[in-house]
Amino acid sequence: MPYGRLDVFFPDGMVKSYLLNDESISLGRSPGNTIPLDTDTISRYHMSITRQGEATFVTDLESANGTFVDGTRLPTNAPQQLLGGEEILIGELIMIFQEFDQSSTRPVDVPEDLTQHVQSGEANFSIDVEAPEIAFSPGTHATARVRVTNASSNAERFIIEISGVPRDWVRMDRPDLELGAGEDDEAVISFKPPRHPDSVPGNYRVLVSVRPKGQTEIRVTAEMLLRILAFSSFGMALDRRQVAAGGSLRLHLHNQGSSILTLALGGRSVAIDGGGRAPKLRFLFTPPQVALMAGERQVVNVQVKPRWRLLFGTLRRVTFDLQVRSSDPSGFLVAARGYMTEQARFPGWAAPIAAAAAGGAALALIALLLLLLAPPPPPGIARFAPGVEGVLQGEPLPLAFSVSNADALALSANGTPVATYAGDASSGVLDTAGLQGAVALELAASGAGGTALATASVFIDAPFTVSAFTIAPQPLVLHVRQPITLSWNIPDATIVRLTGGGAFGTFDLPASGERTFDFTPEDPNFALQITATNAAGETVQQLVTVQTVNPVCLPDGPVQIYNAPGETAPVIASASPGEQMIVDARDASGEWLRVPLAGGVWGWAPLARLNCVGNFNPAALTVDSNPPPLPSATPSKTPTPSATPAPPTLTLTPAATLTPMPTLTPTPSPAVTVPPGSGFITATPAGG
Repeated sequence: MPYGRLDVFFPDGMVKSYLLNDESISLGRSPGNTIPLDTDTISRYHMSITRQGEATFVTDLESANGTFVDGTRLPTNAPQQLLGGEEILIGELIMIFQEFDQSSTRPVDVPEDLTQHVQSGEANFSIDVEAPEIAFSPGTHATARVRVTNASSNAERFIIEISGVPRDWVRMDRPDLELGAGEDDEAVISFKPPRHPDSVPGNYRVLVSVRPKGQTEIRVTAEMLLRILAFSSFGMALDRRQVAAGGSLRLHLHNQGSSILTLALGGRSVAIDGGGRAPKLRFLFTPPQVALMAGERQVVNVQVKPRWRLLFGTLRRVTFDLQVRSSDPSGFLVAARGYMTEQARFPGWAAPIAAAAAGGAALALIALLLLLLAPPPPPGIARFAPGVEGVLQGEPLPLAFSVSNADALALSANGTPVATYAGDASSGVLDTAGLQGAVALELAASGAGGTALATASVFIDAPFTVSAFTIAPQPLVLHVRQPITLSWNIPDATIVRLTGGGAFGTFDLPASGERTFDFTPEDPNFALQITATNAAGETVQQLVTVQTVNPVCLPDGPVQIYNAPGETAPVIASASPGEQMIVDARDASGEWLRVPLAGGVWGWAPLARLNCVGNFNPAALTVDSNPPPLPSATPSKTPTPSATPAPPTLTLTPAATLTPMPTLTPTPSPAVTVPPGSGFITATPAGG
C-alpha cells in the first residue's frame, strides 16, 4: 500500500510521479537507485526517503550540491521528517512530496479562535467557518471547514460558494448540504494554488457564502484570510554543450518561482580528456548577474576561453560547469555541463624537435621563443553597418561587417546580446521583433589578441498592429446570459470596429479601452473580430475564438425526463444520481430545464431535482417560449338534448249559431267519507 507520492518536475516542463511503497528508497543518477534520475546535476546516490512507522523521512547522502527542503539545506546523513506538501530541490530537479493520508476531506483541528459564527436576521440558518491556521506555499494545501445549521422547521438544501481566489485553487468535498429541520453538518474546503508563477504571494480575502438552493437573495457570508507564501524555483539550459576556445554559447534562465529572484553566475573547469589536471578557464558572462521577475526568462551570453593557450599537441577537450546560484536565503546552486575544445598552436611532433635543436641552435631557439611568445595580432573591424536605414518592427534587418583576427563575433542591441557569429563571418541578420525606435547596435570581435568593438544605429518603426485584444472570462457557458469583458489596445487607430457572430452585433470602439457586454453564446465556435484603420488608410484585423463549455447539471437522485415541461407529460428517459446532464434552455416558469437527447430529441427535467450551481446560474438560461404542450384531460360526453315538441297548431272555426242549453238545477249528493290513512283528501261537495 503506497504511503505517499513524489512528483518530480524537470527543467524542460516534463513531470513524473513515483508511488512510494518501499520502506527505504534511494534517488540519484546511478541506475542502481530505487528511483534513478537521468541528470548530471545530482550525485550518483543523492538522497533517500525512508518510512518508519507512520512517519516519512528524507536524508541527504553526502551529495555534492546538497538537498534542500522548502529552501533550507539539510545536514548530511541527518533524517528530516516530511509532513506532506514539502518542496525538495536536488540539482536542477524540483520535487513535491505528497502524504496519501492527508486528503482534502480529512477533518483538521483548528484553534477555536479561528472559528467565526455568522447568522442573519433574514435567514433561518447560521454558519460556522474555521479558517486555515497557517500560511502555505503554492503546490501545498491548507484546509478550512464550514458548518451549516438549519434552524427552520423544514428540510432544506444549502449551496456553498467560494469567491476571492481563482476557481482552480478550491476543492470542496460537499458543495451542497441536505439538512433536516434543526440538523447541522459540515463541508471541508481545500485550498491548493498551483505551483506556478501566476500564484502571486500575499493575503487573499476569501468569502464563504451559503444560501438555500433556488434562492439567491437570502445568504449568509463569512470572510477568512488566506495567506499565500512566495516560493523560489528556477531553471537553466544551454543552447549547446560544445564550444571552441574563445567561442560563446547562450545560457537560458527562467524564474519559475512566484517572486523576484536574483541569480549569480559563475563557472569552473572540471576535467580534461585523457586525464591530468584541467586547465583553468575564463568565463565572461554578459550580463554578469541577472534579476528576474516571477515567470520571466532571460538569455545570457557566455564566452569560454583558456587562461593560457596550448602550444604543442593535438586537439584537447576540457569539461566545465556553468554554475547558477540563487541569492535568496536558500542559496540553491544549479550547474550545467559543457565542453570546450582547443587546437594547439603547433603539432605535438614540433616539441621534441624544438628541444633537440635547443642544444645546437641557441639563437634559433631564442628566435623561436620570441615568435611563440609574441602577442597574437588584435582583432579589427573594418566595416560594420546595417543594410538599410530603417525597417518595420518584426522585419529582418540585414547587417554587413568586415572583421580580421577574430575567433567569434557577438552582436548586441541596446546593450542586450542578441546574436553570435563565427569569427570569419561577413554578414548577419537581426531579429527586430522585440525592438522599437532608435536602436544602438554593437559588434564585439574577440580573439586571442583581445576584443574590438564597433557601433552603428538603426531606426525600427512600430507596425500598425493590434497590440492587445483579450476576452475574459473564458470559457463562457453556452445558452447562458453572462457578462464578458473585452480589453483592447490599437495604437494610432482612428476607426475601430468590433463584430461578432449571431446576436452579438457590431460596435464602434475607441483606439483602446475596456468594455463589458451581457451576451448569450449559442454557437460553440463563437468568435469576435476587431478591425482597425489608421490615418494612413492601413487596416489590421484580429480574430479571437472564445472557448465555450456546455451548461451541466447533476441529479440529486434518480430523475425522470419528460417530453414536455410538466409531470403529466409522458416519461421518455431517466438519469442516475451524479450523472452529468447537458441542458440548453428553460421554460418560462424557470422550474423546468430542457435536456438534449440522442437523435435530435429534447426532454424536460425538473430544476428542483438538479444541482447546477457549480457551472452556471439556471435563471440566466435561454428561455424556450414555445415548449411542447402538456396533454389535455379526456373530455366527458355531453348528453344530446331531446327535441322540444312544437306547439300544436290551432285551427280556428268560424262561430256557429248556438242553441241555448236548458238551465239545470243541481241535485245535492250525499257526503262521502274517506277512511283516514287512505291517502285521499276528504272533500265536501259544493253547496253541502
